[in-house]
This record gives sequence, structure tokens and C-alpha cells, in this order.
Amino acid sequence: MDNQAEAAMGDEVSPLELFFDLLFVFAIVQLSHHLLEHLTWRGAAETGVLLIAVFGVWSLTSFGASMPGVRRSTWIRILFLVIGLGLFFNAGITRAFEDEPWLFVGPFLACRLGIIAFYRISAKTPLLRSHAASMVIWGAVAAALWVVGALMGPEVRLWCWALAASVDLVGAWSAYWLPGRTFRTVEVSFAPAHMIERSRLFLLIVLGETILATGGAVATADINTATIATGILALLGTVALWALYFGGSERLVMEHSSTTGDPLRAARLAVNGQVVTAAGLIVLAVGNEIAIDHPLTPGTPTLSLLLFGGPLLYLGVQTWYLRSLTGQFPRERLVAAIVLAVAGVATWTLPPLATIAISSVLLSLLAVQVTIAVRRVEAGRDRDRTSES
Repeated sequence: MDNQAEAAMGDEVSPLELFFDLLFVFAIVQLSHHLLEHLTWRGAAETGVLLIAVFGVWSLTSFGASMPGVRRSTWIRILFLVIGLGLFFNAGITRAFEDEPWLFVGPFLACRLGIIAFYRISAKTPLLRSHAASMVIWGAVAAALWVVGALMGPEVRLWCWALAASVDLVGAWSAYWLPGRTFRTVEVSFAPAHMIERSRLFLLIVLGETILATGGAVATADINTATIATGILALLGTVALWALYFGGSERLVMEHSSTTGDPLRAARLAVNGQVVTAAGLIVLAVGNEIAIDHPLTPGTPTLSLLLFGGPLLYLGVQTWYLRSLTGQFPRERLVAAIVLAVAGVATWTLPPLATIAISSVLLSLLAVQVTIAVRRVEAGRDRDRTSES
């Protein structure tokens, strides 16, 4: 029973993993604050680079608990080590592009390279050993760029770190592909339910941070009718985003994951898309804060981009995920994305209260439509099963 973390935990997420995830609540809060304080294209790029880095640590560490051959007792020690180091690199997020880059880079690289090295040592099959060797090569290239960036000034640092983050992201999305080393996920014995549940809980964490940001903005704003109305609408929009996945898409995901012949791919798709989902919710959280602070001031293109661009990222990656996983293309989401994009342009000059009202109502209507569509599909399948029996 102690041979594999997955065997010990089953599909259920352990309390230690939930404790580990709390570290990334702190990270999401820090990233939101960084974007709010640097609301420019450069600030957005910095936030995106740091998000990719932080999420990469979460992804690598979380997968370790589900991979074959990983002892539970060993993985518990690794989780605590990552928690300790993670406290410091998350604390360094807001100063990473200023005068203390090593507070972020040092512990971050220790975590990332340490986990990759552990994968290389613990790999039990030729396929996993080859894959781990590819991870070492990709990780070494990215690490060199992170170190060079830390040694440079802020302007050059962003370019170096953006390239490093791109290497990390492409490596993860391509399964660390190298010429002659194709990682065939279908050949790996893997139970996807645990990792899909981890991904699902990570989504809840980021949605929760969006609500925390909304509540924090209301708590510090001047309380009046406009502020209260804006806060309620911001919450409504977040609930609608929650319902878009948990009210309909989740059932399709779980059904496909339980029957697929390539379970590791199903888990990888779930995890890989979460970095874009997190980016969208961070953008929305910042837009909500600004709207609540100044609900009746003239609108700006920046605010519309935040309030509509965040949900568009969320909706876009969810559409891609469902298409990649199930082979079905949810057309209603495409139509909704087009409507949101048009509405985002049309609200440039409207007060924030009106802008957030339009965004939240459109998202709520889409959530209702998706939920009804999924239930109709399920009802049709139930009728088919009944008639067959």
C-alpha cells in the first residue's frame, strides 16, 4: 500500500494536498496585486511570466502524487519541502522585477529542478526514464534563462524570463518532446481521477480568490448604492463562471475520463489548460476591484478589456479543453465568446457599473444555457439506455 502515492490516496485528494494548495492561494493573491499595481502591457507580461512559473511548480508537484512508482512517504517529504520553499518564491513575486529577483528565482528553481531530478531518479520503466531525461534537458535550458534574467536589469530580465517561461510552457504542453523521444501517454498506466480532481480543486481556489478580491474591494470602498450594486454584479459574474464548469462541463469531463483509453492525456489536458484559466480569473479579479472602487466614473478600454477579456480567456480554454477531450465542439460557447468580444468594445465609454452589469448578465445567461443543454443530453442518454434495456 505504501508503494505508490496513488494507491494510498485513491481518487480522493488528501488533506496534505489541500494544505499544499493553500500555498497557491497566496500566489494568486500576489499575482493579482502585481497586475493591479502595474496595470500596463508590461505589467500584464510580468504577471503572465510569473504565473507560468508558479503554476509549473504546482503542476509538477501535483502530478508526482499520481505517477507510478512514487512512494507516498517520500512524496510527503517533498510536498513539505516545496511548501517551505514556495512560501519564499511566492513572497518574492511582487519584487521579482525590482531589486530582489533572487528571492523569487532561487527557491523557484530549487523546487522545479529538484522535482525534475526526483522524477529522473524514481522513474521505474524505460518509457518514464526517457521522459524524465527529456524533462532534465528542457528544465536545464529554462533554468539557464531564469538565472541570466536574474543577473540582468529589469528591462532585459523580462525578455529572458519570458523566454524561460515559454520554454517551460511549451515543454509541459508538448510532454517535453525531443527528436526521437516521443512520450506516448497511452502506454503509461495511470488513473486520471485523482489528477482531474486536483485540477478541479485548483480551479475552485482561483475562483475563490476572485471572490476574495471582490469582498476586499467592497470592504475598503465607500459604501453606497453603486458600490453595493457593483459588488453584487461582480459576485454574480464569478458564480456564472463557476456554473459554466461545475454546472455542466464537469459531468462531460468525468464521463469521458472514466472511459478513455488514454487516461494520462485526459489528466494532462485538464492541468495544461488551468494556467490560462487562472490568467483569465486574475484579470477578472483586477477588473472587479477597479469597478467596485470607482463604479460611476467614465469607462476606459482597459477596464472593458479586464472585465470581458478575463471571461473570454476562461471561456476559450474551456472550449478548447472540451473539444480536445471529448471531440465535441460546444457551439454555444463560441457564440457567447463573440458576443462578449463585441460587448467589450461597445462598453469602452460606459461607467464601470454598467460594464460589469452587461458582462455578468451575459455570463449568467450563458451558464443557464449550457446547464440546460447538458441536462438535455443526459436526459436523452437516459432514454436511450432505458429503451435498450
